[in-house]
Amino acid sequence: MVGVMFTGTAATAVAPSGGFSDVPASNTFYRHIMWLANNDIASGYANGTFGPSDAITRGQMAVFLYKLAGSPSYTPPSKSPFTDVSTSNTFYKHITWLASTGITSGVGDGSRFAPEAKVTRGQMAVFLYKYMSPSGYVTPSSATFGDVPKSHAYFRHISWLADSGVTYGYANGDYGATDSVTRGQMSAFLFKLYHSYAPWAEIKMLAPDSEGYCPVYVTFHNVGDEAMRVRMEWNDLYEGELYYAEWIDDTRPWNGTALVEDLAPAWPGDEITLAQASVDYGDEDWWYIDTLLGSNVTCP
Repeated sequence: MVGVMFTGTAATAVAPSGGFSDVPASNTFYRHIMWLANNDIASGYANGTFGPSDAITRGQMAVFLYKLAGSPSYTPPSKSPFTDVSTSNTFYKHITWLASTGITSGVGDGSRFAPEAKVTRGQMAVFLYKYMSPSGYVTPSSATFGDVPKSHAYFRHISWLADSGVTYGYANGDYGATDSVTRGQMSAFLFKLYHSYAPWAEIKMLAPDSEGYCPVYVTFHNVGDEAMRVRMEWNDLYEGELYYAEWIDDTRPWNGTALVEDLAPAWPGDEITLAQASVDYGDEDWWYIDTLLGSNVTCP
């Protein structure tokens, strides 16, 4: 694996400063795009839009993957390895980093990268497969999608993407390997890829109980058996006042979900406005992980 970004910024589904004028909350990819923006993986265009329906280019893909990897320290070569990517190209550092990791070897005879070319869904699967370098993955014996037979050049890559839960294909059972990938769709693919492998957590409130109070519910994913403790911190807004809450559990191995019994239930009118989760892998080394606010964060 090249290195999924495990920075754990509190990436909730809220717009960055100013928001994107073309990504309303009703957009299918709103949550994914906001996560991408809040983790500094994508910043949109200079005019304040994101372009969710625009086809993603190979140059933009290089930027996304470089930033997903945490923007690693990298000094690009003084001479470009690709004839169509000058050292002054906006994406030069990202593209040459991508090549240095083996994720890409260019197009054709390898002398070009084609930074402005659109990325197809099949090519996207190859990019993500090489980015993750999944060790031990066994290619399935039968096809997952009707339009991707075992003889398909990208059969292994697309099958892995499906087995990882990153894609389910189209409703008709096809994958659409030759279709272009939009920036909105790419946001969803990266969001799902990250949360299939990286540690992350979610906090929400359950529906009111018979007395009208809402239990707080936390879920941790992919923390691993080596985790010593897990912690969730959040701000609770009640009648205009902010309250801080913290919950720690040292259950091993961590089973993933829990009701926060000692701090629940929430009072009617409470709203969780910000949350931050972390995992202790030993020696008080708390590792902050990506934290999402669930679909229900207000107790009615």
